[in-house]
Amino acid sequence: MVFMLKTPIARQTELEMVTLESLVPADHLLRKIDAVIDFTFIRERVVPGQRPPGARSGGVFSASTLSQNRRRRYNDTSVAQDIFDGIIEQAIAHGLVDGTVLYTDPTHLKANANKHRVDREVVAKLRSDYWEALGEAVGQDRAAHGEKPLKQKSRQPVEKETKVSRTDPEAGYMVRDGKPKGVFYLDHRTMDGRLGMITDTHTTQNIKKIALTLAKTAPAPA
Repeated sequence: MVFMLKTPIARQTELEMVTLESLVPADHLLRKIDAVIDFTFIRERVVPGQRPPGARSGGVFSASTLSQNRRRRYNDTSVAQDIFDGIIEQAIAHGLVDGTVLYTDPTHLKANANKHRVDREVVAKLRSDYWEALGEAVGQDRAAHGEKPLKQKSRQPVEKETKVSRTDPEAGYMVRDGKPKGVFYLDHRTMDGRLGMITDTHTTQNIKKIALTLAKTAPAPA
């Protein structure tokens, strides 16, 4: 058997050097972000000298690799919160966040749970933490305006039948008009009013924790 081979031309034997720097256009958004945000602080907050499991040189690994690395290696640590706080601190230093007006609002996050696999339970909902946090915030506001504090009211818990997920009991079962029924969490996000920068996020089972988020993020009276 005879193979017919052509003589290679010069272009086929040339080496092409490609760098990441040359692949990113000069006007790309990532260049603008890199110019104003210092990401080097992240190295100090992660385990030095380690790469995510499954990461190989030359390839782009899947997003699940990063999430599994976070769950397995950085579980029960404050790495994610530290990185978030570091970005917010830089935003404050650049004048993007001033804390004059803060907005907190929850949005529903669907839990990874079957809405039909639930048990019915009767629970007593006092929501004492909600009223205590709200009363404290109101008291601070009245004190700032020279008004006397309000008298504390005695509140009795209300018993209510609710559905509890067998798969994820930490989530809450939502039944609201215009909303899909199912098992959800509440993601409370606090946003600075100046440029819409998110300054805090806190996930809870139900609405009773929103007062705690408000009390924690609200600026102290001048």
